[in-house]
Amino acid sequence: MTAFVLAFAITTLLWRIYFYRAGLVLPAVIATSTAPAVFSRSASYAHLLMAGGIVLSSVGDEIIITHPFAEPNLVWSAVILCGPAIYLAGRARLDYLSFSRIAYSRVTGLLLLVALAPVVAFLPPILIAVVAIVILTAIATSDTISWRFRPSKPTPPPPPHGRYLRP
Repeated sequence: MTAFVLAFAITTLLWRIYFYRAGLVLPAVIATSTAPAVFSRSASYAHLLMAGGIVLSSVGDEIIITHPFAEPNLVWSAVILCGPAIYLAGRARLDYLSFSRIAYSRVTGLLLLVALAPVVAFLPPILIAVVAIVILTAIATSDTISWRFRPSKPTPPPPPHGRYLRP
């Protein structure tokens, strides 16, 4: 039951990180973009990356639930931590598209998840899940604190020059 609760917590934190601000303002950002088609295409790639992270996280959730105290395994460690890391890469891209900047917490969390994968490989899956939850909770907390003290207005980046735009 504990393993299920931890897997559910990872999923809930990924959802929370998505919907906090950028996920909510995305329609308004698309509407105010100077090149909505280019913006929408780029946003869809960010969502594709996040979906890949969610799929990998679901595999990690299955490992956590079915083998919570299994022998340490580098591949399982990578799956459990890199699923959320890939998700954060896509979410960082969505941040950039929505606010023309990336939150430090996303980059720090992404780097920690990737860097810790081989370090925690000697732990059972249930403890690796705790590591992921601590990092994702720190990101969600950072989001809340930063938005209370420094709220950002949606500001899409300027459109790229070149082949994507018609004259």
